[in-house]
Amino acid sequence: MPQAPWPIYRQPPIVEAVAGLRFEGGKPWDEIKQRLIVELAREYSGPAKDAWQIQVETRLKDLDVDTQADAQFLHRQLYTQDGRRLVGIGPGVLTVHALAPYPGWAAMKPRIQEAVETVLAMLGDARVVEAAVRYVDRITLPEGAALEDYFTIAPRWPAAMQPQSEFSIQLSSRDETERLSTTVNFALKRTHLRPVVLYDVNLVAEHTHAPLNRSAWWPRLEDLHMRQRAYFEDSITPATRRLFQ
Repeated sequence: MPQAPWPIYRQPPIVEAVAGLRFEGGKPWDEIKQRLIVELAREYSGPAKDAWQIQVETRLKDLDVDTQADAQFLHRQLYTQDGRRLVGIGPGVLTVHALAPYPGWAAMKPRIQEAVETVLAMLGDARVVEAAVRYVDRITLPEGAALEDYFTIAPRWPAAMQPQSEFSIQLSSRDETERLSTTVNFALKRTHLRPVVLYDVNLVAEHTHAPLNRSAWWPRLEDLHMRQRAYFEDSITPATRRLFQ
């Protein structure tokens, strides 16, 4: 996909940008976890948060109800002191995040590369089997704005369903040739009577069939980032772009 002459926005609507990789093989997570956290904490020395997934199973035993809860560790998030940058690390997973104000992809690049090289050095003989890029935008529209004037992706509701004050939709696509999955979440909220659109694009490329080597994972992320930007620009109108100037 060729690079388009996309504009540089003075006030980009991005509230979070994420680049992520999933690994297979290498040393076990429990063996490298502590050393990896210490190493990444040199750059991300702010607060740390653990994310867990709780699964509750309920069984009927005679006349009694037996409930068991299982907590599974997902990842640890390490923040910078200003709280605007973070990494997420867990078993076979690394994500690098930038929060608003968005510094730009060029500023994210060295952070991503440094974090990935740190993880790969500690994992040893590991393979990159998944790459992902996700962008979440928050766009406040003028009061009374018509969505179709600002978004080419805005849904057209049946007349019987009007008016729609708030809604959310999800679009998903899958390219089996490239093993690329795209998920778009588009939601309208109301804040002090002004419409706010949340636009979330997540691209995930699977490489379990042909793992990425150490020289190929960055071009793959670059490609996903370029696609995401193309999707975004094709989803908005000139009126939307003027909001970001």
